[in-house]
Amino acid sequence: MTNFLNHLLIEFRLIVNTNRSSQGGYFENGWVKAKLRNFGSFFVTIHTVPPNIIPLNIANGKNMAGISKMSFKISDALSGIKSFNGYINGKWILMEFDTKTANLWHVFDERTATGKHTFELLVVDMKDNVKRYAIEFYR
Repeated sequence: MTNFLNHLLIEFRLIVNTNRSSQGGYFENGWVKAKLRNFGSFFVTIHTVPPNIIPLNIANGKNMAGISKMSFKISDALSGIKSFNGYINGKWILMEFDTKTANLWHVFDERTATGKHTFELLVVDMKDNVKRYAIEFYR
């Protein structure tokens, strides 16, 4: 079996109930295991779909002067969000996340001066699927 297929069969497996709610999962000694949070019927599936990133007020080439923050909605269809990291001009920036609304934002400060900037957002789900959003904007 190829390394890629081995990776799929081991790393992306998780246990899901019949309502398509992830129960997590990890591969150990030839078995997929998870700590279940409720009773019911379950199945093992492979999750390879990256998270979703929806920009709310920013787009490639947009002038963000006079706008105090950039905002996004992020979500994952199955395993949930593990991490997110934003970068302006290659430097990490603080991004805030409201789990109830799935809103993610960055408030601009003095470090984002007037001019052209690059922005990159990486969102990773619990099964290490990665979604990348990259644009240029002006301030």
